[in-house]
Amino acid sequence: MERSQKTIHRVASRLIQENNRKIQEAEKDGLPFLGKDVLSLLMKSNASTDLLPEHRISDEDILHNINTIMFAGSDTSSLGLTWTLLLLAQHPEIQTRLREELLSIAPSSDLANLTEDEIHSLYDNIANLPFLDNVCRESLRLVSPIHSSLRVAMQDDEIPTSYPVHRRDGTIDEGRRSVTVTKGSFVHVAVEGFNLDKGIWGEDAWEFQYVVSFVIVEFWSVLT
Repeated sequence: MERSQKTIHRVASRLIQENNRKIQEAEKDGLPFLGKDVLSLLMKSNASTDLLPEHRISDEDILHNINTIMFAGSDTSSLGLTWTLLLLAQHPEIQTRLREELLSIAPSSDLANLTEDEIHSLYDNIANLPFLDNVCRESLRLVSPIHSSLRVAMQDDEIPTSYPVHRRDGTIDEGRRSVTVTKGSFVHVAVEGFNLDKGIWGEDAWEFQYVVSFVIVEFWSVLT
């Protein structure tokens, strides 16, 4: 474990230094930095002139974030991809439709010969494919790599509910439509529960809903 952490720390530190150099070179040339990866987006956002100095995070904090992404994000990414491929195999007509959409933007030349601008353009085209977006979102909804998460409330808050509050003793407060969360409380975010709730997604919530309705897209926008 320690060896793995040291390797991740070393690689992440090098990536931060490289990105800092690229961002500075882009600013010097008066050009935007085109990096699209998580680290690049984080560093560009952190370097934004619109951000107050006290709101910026240090390179060390960025390093900790990248360590988390590289260490904890690898399994979730592989699980998400595995389940997506399985769902596509179980629905060959959807696999065919998705393949046709991807081939429609495939470059005519070899990928190894693409320039950096052409690579970024291809990335943008892939990111804007509507059916690919639907398939990925629906796969992550149906089989979420993360079942749940824990968070700590940083301040007192009042969380609205769509139905009357159920008390611990089983009684229902018909006149109350919010839950009080005090600072320091642990909040269990039941990701899988939200994603498979038939009250939200319908009776076929446990099925791969590749025929996406406007309502489902709206829920995706809220949950992601």
